[in-house]
Amino acid sequence: MWMVARGPAILGHVPQALLEPVVAGQTRFRAAGLAADARGVAVGREVLAVFATFDRVIAFLGACSHELSFADIFRSLTVERARQPAGAAEFLVRFALSDSYMLDQLVRIGAPMRARWFTGAASTYVRVRDGRAPFGYDLADVVAGEGADVVAVDLETVRRYRIEERIDPYALVLRLEPHRGPTDRRPPELLLVLVAAGLADRVMRYLWTTGTAFAGAALDLESMPDALLLRVRGPSARVFGLLRNLPGVECFVPAGPKMAVELGYRHPFDLEAVAAAFADDDAYLFRGRARRVERLSPPPRFVDGRHLVVREDELELREAADPTEQVDLAPVRIPLVLRRTDRVREPRGLVIERSAMPLLGALVRLLPPSVLAAAKLCVLADATILLATSLLARSFGEEILAGGALLPIGRRLCEVGPGVLVPEGWDLVPRVRPDLLRDLLVVSGDDHVLFRGPDEPPVRLSADRFVPLDAALIASLAPEEAVYDEAFEPPTESSSEVVYAPLGRFALWGVPSSSSGTRALGSGEGDR
Repeated sequence: MWMVARGPAILGHVPQALLEPVVAGQTRFRAAGLAADARGVAVGREVLAVFATFDRVIAFLGACSHELSFADIFRSLTVERARQPAGAAEFLVRFALSDSYMLDQLVRIGAPMRARWFTGAASTYVRVRDGRAPFGYDLADVVAGEGADVVAVDLETVRRYRIEERIDPYALVLRLEPHRGPTDRRPPELLLVLVAAGLADRVMRYLWTTGTAFAGAALDLESMPDALLLRVRGPSARVFGLLRNLPGVECFVPAGPKMAVELGYRHPFDLEAVAAAFADDDAYLFRGRARRVERLSPPPRFVDGRHLVVREDELELREAADPTEQVDLAPVRIPLVLRRTDRVREPRGLVIERSAMPLLGALVRLLPPSVLAAAKLCVLADATILLATSLLARSFGEEILAGGALLPIGRRLCEVGPGVLVPEGWDLVPRVRPDLLRDLLVVSGDDHVLFRGPDEPPVRLSADRFVPLDAALIASLAPEEAVYDEAFEPPTESSSEVVYAPLGRFALWGVPSSSSGTRALGSGEGDR
C-alpha cells in the first residue's frame, strides 16, 4: 500500500517568501517609495548599505570618493550605528539615490567590504536587484515595523534595527587621521609650508635669496603659536629637499581649494572630492606627524614675500654717473673662446673631411627624399660642410631626422646662436645672448660663422656658396638622341561601303568575305 502524505503537513515546513521579483513594465509597488527608473528597475528614493564593522564603512566611503562623483552623495550621507534585538552592533550607511546605474556601481564597490544593499524610503527597505530579479524586488506582503527605526527586508529574513548613534559625515572627515603613504620626490607646483616662529625670518630670507616666489600669512595655532604659513610656487628640487627635511617646518600638498595634507601622508578620502560638499569657507590643514587637524577660520590671506623680507644692509643713494660720459672698457673686454661642455644640443650639420667624401656618396643613397631636400652642401679647401634646416624638420606633416643626425661620418656641428656653428661637445664662453652673439660676429642674412676648434679662428660661410645636397652629388646626365625609321609610312585608308540591310535571325551570317566581297554565309532567311 502506498503512503500518501497530507498537504498541510508538507507545506508547513516551506518558509513563505517575503519578497517577489518585479516584472518588466510594473508601475505599482507595495513597498513605500519604490518607483521604476528609466531602465524599468525598481529603485527607492534612498539606498541603505549595512556593514559589519566601522573599518569597512571607512574603506567603502574612501573607495567611493576616488571612483565616483562623491560630492552629491556626501551631501545626503548619514552614518549610523544600529543594533538588532539580541544582536551585535552594525553600521548603516544611507544616502539619496534613485538611479539604478549608479546603484550598480555602488554594489560593485561595496562587494569586497561585504556590504548588504537595500533600497526604499523612510524606514522600510527591500533587497536590491540581482541575477534572479533583474528588475528588483517588491514586498510580497506588508511587513510590520514593530517599533524599529529601520526595517531591511531580505528574501527570507527581516532585519529590524534600533539606531544607537548618528555619526556626522563632516565631522567624520575631520576626525580621520592621515596615514603614511608614498612620497613623491619631485617638487610640486604649489607647496604650503608651516614654519615655527623662530625659523620664519631665516626661511623667508633663504627663499628670497634663491629667487623662489612665495607669500606668507600669520597663524596662531594652539600647538604652534605665532607660526607662519608660506605659499611657495614652483620650488626647485634643492629648495624642496631642504624644506621637507628641516626641523620645525611642515610641508603640505593642497588637496583642493580648502584642504591640504602633510607631505608623505594620505587621507582615507579624496579630499578634493569631499571639499565641494563643505559649505563653509574655512580652510583645513591635516597634520600627519602632529595627528591634528587645524581649522583656519577665516582662511588665511597671503601677502607677497617681497614685502615680508627685512633687509639688514643700509641703502645709500648717490648721484648717477653722467650717461654722456664715455668710459673706456678695453681693459675688461674678454674674447669669445671655445670650452668643452656636457650640454646636449640638436645636431645641425657635419664637417666631413675630403677623404670621407666617397663614403658620403654611398650613404646618400640611403637617405629619404625629405632629408635630401632639407640638406645643403658647402665645399671648402680641406673639408665639406653639410647643413640641414632642422633636426626635426617637418615634411608632409611628419617628423624626420635631418642628415646631420642620420649620417655616421664626420664631426657633428651644433648651433649656439642663429647662424653660429660649433663642434658637438663645445660651447662659446661667456654665454652671451644668441642675438647679441650674432651681432658681435656680424652675421647677416643666411650666412654662417663656423668655429672648427679652440685653436682655429672662426670662418664665415657665405649663403651663396651652399648648394642642395641632391643637386651637388648627382652626376650630370647626357641622354643620347633617339634613332628614327625614316622609311616608315603610315597605312592608307581603304575604301569601304556601308550597306543598310534588314537583319535576319542569324545576323552575323550576312557579313561579306574580305577577299571576294560576297557573303560567306547566307542571312538564314532564304536558305531553308
